[in-house]
Amino acid sequence: MEAQLRQWMQAQGLASWRSLARQSGVSERVLQRLRQGQGDSLTWRQLTAIAAVLQIEVRQLVELESSSPAAAIASRGDREAFEQDALHRLEPWLLNWPRAAWAAQQRPELPAERLVPLLQPLEQLLKDWQVETLGAIGQEFAFDPQWQLLRDGQAELGDRVVIWRPGYRWRDRLIQRAEVDRLL
Repeated sequence: MEAQLRQWMQAQGLASWRSLARQSGVSERVLQRLRQGQGDSLTWRQLTAIAAVLQIEVRQLVELESSSPAAAIASRGDREAFEQDALHRLEPWLLNWPRAAWAAQQRPELPAERLVPLLQPLEQLLKDWQVETLGAIGQEFAFDPQWQLLRDGQAELGDRVVIWRPGYRWRDRLIQRAEVDRLL
């Protein structure tokens, strides 16, 4: 795995892990997890950023991960790769749909409200794939930086926050942290 990553780095003129981290905007710790075969713990944004710098497709990083001995044990690898690719493509919808649906529901006189039921099959598909929404717009939670991203200011673990944009988790993997605002 590490040899293939180094080969892709050399093709882009990157001489060190630090330079890859800097250009992709991820931490060296994130790259270390990827090098150790723990790529499934990275978010799609991290994988996308790394792939963009290496000028490869995200699926190549995913396939690299699935070729490791630990991943070879899993017989569902092809299905997971398909789901990861589909989730990557759906990420803009995942990030923007809840806010658009919420806005449409706040103004029922707008024709957009009629679109909400049309997306129930997509929502069911995500449920079948075990994609879990991390909160709903307006829902209050105790702040947990593992699952939530504070939009502005500072918050301590356990401070009360309100969901501005839901996050998503796929099985045990974080796709996107919920964006939250601190309650005063």
